[in-house]
Amino acid sequence: MVKIINNADDFGYSNAINYGIIDCYLNGMLTSTTLMPAMPGFDHAVALAKQNPGLGIGVHLTLTCGRPVLEGHKTLVNENGDFKKLTFYNDALTKVDDDEVYREWKAQIDKVSAAGIKPTHLDSHHHTHTFKNNPLIIKKLAKEYGLPVRNSFQDVSILKDEDIVTNDILIDPWCSISEEFKDSHDKLNLLITSIRSQIEKGSLKNDVIEVMWHPAYLDINIMTGSSFAYPRIYEVEAIQNQELIKYIKENFELCTFQDI
Repeated sequence: MVKIINNADDFGYSNAINYGIIDCYLNGMLTSTTLMPAMPGFDHAVALAKQNPGLGIGVHLTLTCGRPVLEGHKTLVNENGDFKKLTFYNDALTKVDDDEVYREWKAQIDKVSAAGIKPTHLDSHHHTHTFKNNPLIIKKLAKEYGLPVRNSFQDVSILKDEDIVTNDILIDPWCSISEEFKDSHDKLNLLITSIRSQIEKGSLKNDVIEVMWHPAYLDINIMTGSSFAYPRIYEVEAIQNQELIKYIKENFELCTFQDI
């Protein structure tokens, strides 16, 4: 049976996001999440994770949001010591110190482990593990820690050629519907229809599907800090939708990255 991982990004971003993720695990089909070690809701997320040991917890490696775990970076931060924004990496001429990236990401993984959580896998905020020379860095860390990695590369062989455990396909619930969502009177049904359609297409030829969710309740942190806010509440509802849950459980094996 085709395996499916429902993973929620951004665990630890804020308390409201944390609560949304936990509700989706307790009352829905969420199996996995990835934790942001350097964000304000980290300690709150760790406490919730320990209360819910069945939820897979990976590390959401970060370069474009919040502040680093380590001090002293020269190329990764702005004058205030915060990580540079995503737009910095959109410039083809952007250069960073690869050793800084490696040391920072290693420190983020170690912080999660030191908090008493055994990581299930690695992924990254804004898919930064696919930028520049970062594929080499993520592969090095995956081998050091023996961890699977989210495959969000256009070339899926990048990880598999080096025997790094990964998903076969990555599905974004908002693929192709972001503009339509704004005008739709039935936003929840639109989201459910989109995700079901993508899952059915992926399941025809792949053994492991990861659905990349961002469920959350809303607070001041997410409303002022993220460009993707309002749609998150619809993801909370979709993941707990009984018809979608029934369809998934009848046709797929729910799992975490530890199970592949």
